[in-house]
Amino acid sequence: MNVIICTCICVCVYESIIHYWEP
Repeated sequence: MNVIICTCICVCVYESIIHYWEP
């Protein structure tokens, strides 16, 4: 359960960084 939540957060953060650097 915790692994799924951590993975979702990591993915959300990773995509947020990409969109921040490359709009």
